[in-house]
Amino acid sequence: MRRQISVYLIPLLCCALFVAAQLIPVNYQQMLPLNRVAVGHGEWWRLLSGHFIHINWTHLIFNALVVILFQGLYRGFFTWRQWLVLVPLLCIGVSAGILWLTPLKWYMGFSGVLTGLLVAAAILQWRQMPFINAVVLAAIGIKVFMEQLSGKEVIVSTISHVPTAVDAHLYGAVCGLVLGTLGVVLRR
Repeated sequence: MRRQISVYLIPLLCCALFVAAQLIPVNYQQMLPLNRVAVGHGEWWRLLSGHFIHINWTHLIFNALVVILFQGLYRGFFTWRQWLVLVPLLCIGVSAGILWLTPLKWYMGFSGVLTGLLVAAAILQWRQMPFINAVVLAAIGIKVFMEQLSGKEVIVSTISHVPTAVDAHLYGAVCGLVLGTLGVVLRR
């Protein structure tokens, strides 16, 4: 029972951070999104906090659902220690990509990090679930490719009506690929 609780602890803490960030007063919320100018003025926490604040409650709910689905698919694959390493690395990787490679002035949301988690887990779990991981990687590859093909910086989801920074998914996938491959190499 203790192992089962610990498996869901970090994903639940991520979701709790989403809710906490959404509930703080708006003037404090403005201190959280990834913001090119603010980071340039030394507000480095935004490299992480920008991924835990969301545009609205619908955006938050969709990201939280994917965190829960991820944990259901890869139940217990990442230990809490691995979550505590992977999530910040993915946050920083996606943030760096957005800051250095896109003209976006600000960003908020967890979907880039989720994309990275899915790619890393699919690579690291390849032998245990090859078919499922092939489907996960193919779906992410097609999604990222189609988003990049659109030529737009931001697209609006037809389901949630939330604007999505398409490059966040690309940078998340690339970071997940690097971290997953590094994990495979280190295992050997």
